Amino acid sequence: MIPPGNSSDSISALRLEAIKAALTGSRKYWPLTPRQIYYLLVGKGQAGRALVDYASFTALLWSSLRDGRLPARSVWEPPPDIRTGGAWDNQDDFLHAELDDLLWGYRRNLLQGQPRYLEVWLEKPDLADFFGAITVDYCISTVVCPRSPGLNFFNDLRRRLADLPPGRSGVPGQRPEAVALYFGDFDADGPDDLVEFQEALRAQGDIWDINLKRVALTRKIVVDRDLPARFSASPAGEVIHPGTPPQTGQEFELEALEPRSLAAILRRAVELELDMALFENQKELQAREINALAKLRADVLRRLDDLLPES
Repeated sequence: MIPPGNSSDSISALRLEAIKAALTGSRKYWPLTPRQIYYLLVGKGQAGRALVDYASFTALLWSSLRDGRLPARSVWEPPPDIRTGGAWDNQDDFLHAELDDLLWGYRRNLLQGQPRYLEVWLEKPDLADFFGAITVDYCISTVVCPRSPGLNFFNDLRRRLADLPPGRSGVPGQRPEAVALYFGDFDADGPDDLVEFQEALRAQGDIWDINLKRVALTRKIVVDRDLPARFSASPAGEVIHPGTPPQTGQEFELEALEPRSLAAILRRAVELELDMALFENQKELQAREINALAKLRADVLRRLDDLLPES
């Protein structure tokens, strides 16, 4: 393990090299959250599990991003909350921008006819982009859900469920089964928050027609993958040996799963709920439609060329 503390430039250099190696090994999943990077180091014995270790790690991470020692695109940050003016300098700029986008970006609903309507519910807002980059491949929404849902959450969910298209049930007007795949932290000594969430949906939101399924974290995943417990305020974290059941009071974070493992678990959970033959058929239809739209776009642009004012 890299020694704790910030007193040595050589130690900081070792830590930075460990961070770079962790990022390089998970390049496919950029940007990673700071916690994801930290747990990659913990899993390789390159970082301690005390609060002071995490604090020194984040200090080095952000300073390295600021001075360019780490690529900015590799680490997730909350997006800036900006309301732009949204104006054009002139009509020609607007016209050319619109033509550049003409008939691009078509995506077919690949879930047409599926027996289930799926959403992925995520406890950790910082992981929404990570999850969304995967669920978009399946035309499935990633929903950040608070532990204590409010009226807006209930109302939005109720609207989504009310607008479900018919599924492949063979019964006219029958909608698909609604399923939410839940991803969140695991508390070895805590209540089953998914049960509490389901009860809140029914008691507070009067929502009965969606089935919640916990995918991760689970006790089995924690034990089978020997995940480290959440960092603590103690000078040194407890050692957990492979196969040791979680101890009372231990908390485990979703980010402790390696990015490739988390992505694989998410994809497998989604595909287990879908009729994948039907899904692949929809992808083939989408490919043909995209080709047809590309030909139409080329034809329309040729016809418009004579109508456009000269630049």
